[in-house]
Amino acid sequence: MYMRAHASYIMCFEMSSSQHSDRDATVSGFCHPLYENVRRTFRQNLVSGSELGASVAVTVRGELVVDLWGGWADTAQAIPWTEQTITNVYSTTKTMTALTALVLVERGELNLSDRVAKFWPEFANCGKSSVTVSQLISHSSGLPAWNQPITIEDLYDWEKSTDLLANQEPWWTPGSQSGYHMLSFGHLIGEVVRRITGVSFGRFFKTEIAIPLGSNFRIGLDPTDLPSVSPVVILQDAPEVVPPTEIASKTLVGPPLPRGGTVVNSDAWRSAQVPAANGHGNARSVAQIQGLLTNRGEISGRKILSDKVISEAFKPIITSRDAVLGVPMTFASGFAVANLNHPTLGGRNARFWGGFGGSRIVHELDHQMTFAYVMNKLNPSAFFGDLRGDDLLKSALQATDSYHAENQ
Repeated sequence: MYMRAHASYIMCFEMSSSQHSDRDATVSGFCHPLYENVRRTFRQNLVSGSELGASVAVTVRGELVVDLWGGWADTAQAIPWTEQTITNVYSTTKTMTALTALVLVERGELNLSDRVAKFWPEFANCGKSSVTVSQLISHSSGLPAWNQPITIEDLYDWEKSTDLLANQEPWWTPGSQSGYHMLSFGHLIGEVVRRITGVSFGRFFKTEIAIPLGSNFRIGLDPTDLPSVSPVVILQDAPEVVPPTEIASKTLVGPPLPRGGTVVNSDAWRSAQVPAANGHGNARSVAQIQGLLTNRGEISGRKILSDKVISEAFKPIITSRDAVLGVPMTFASGFAVANLNHPTLGGRNARFWGGFGGSRIVHELDHQMTFAYVMNKLNPSAFFGDLRGDDLLKSALQATDSYHAENQ
């Protein structure tokens, strides 16, 4: 399906590039003619310096209508960002972790209403016997982080970090409110997946989802993946936003999220399995996998998720003032439900999430559109996205309105 879209639109893009070769030298890939403004916006982000290296992709009903990349994979601007470049996408990873759980729901091995202790008996300790998988996947289990003392290096030890969670009391009554599970989300869902499948989360994701779908998104990189990785860098002139709640303060140190620098750019971080935050990919790889959800669970003629499971995935689970983020949120299974707090989406029927620094995944359900954006320059103030991704998303939504009108 994705190759057919490429064959359809590559000529259009090459014709556009030949007409503007000097100006467009840093942008590669293709886009459907109706999405030309996405390309212009993407190029402007690169030319302005707001981007170092980045990629953007859009699917509509499973068809890849935008697949663009450009800029640089290193701060010295000696290594171009190529079709194969991947980088850390932070919490965009959570949507992959949630989708992995949904695959097990599809196979009949898991139900979101199941109690976690059904698969992970030790989790019942400390008053957690009634906590459900649905509460894990909607950030409402009361375990948004680990109790102190805890370090990032402790998260690399899967058995130790999951044992700590199993023997920790919830910070609030499970199911009574959400509190963003910044780093614990992946270990909680991941251990359920491991208990069911008998293999590590990263291995199951790679062999059962990424490789069959032709995606180079990974959670826990192999040595052969490392040469394709672009390090992330911080956009220094952007202020960091810290939510002012007590639970947020505990979450932000339990352990602190590595925000660029030596930790997140180390082989140790890249090779570990932190399914809340250390997925590596590019926009196409995100769109390839996540596009399942807006194409009725199908790719290249293969039905992977049923309409029933997709409907369950997008169904709102909990609405509250989030105890970590400090704002009203509605969570579905691994995604937030768009509301008036997210004006970029303009009241759209959408499910979304993103990663620290600005990466983004958006499903616009009425038009069956999936939007993915991945970059290596991090904006610390971009929790729900920043102007770079906002402008690309707005252009993509406008184009999709026209695309939908032409192809009803």
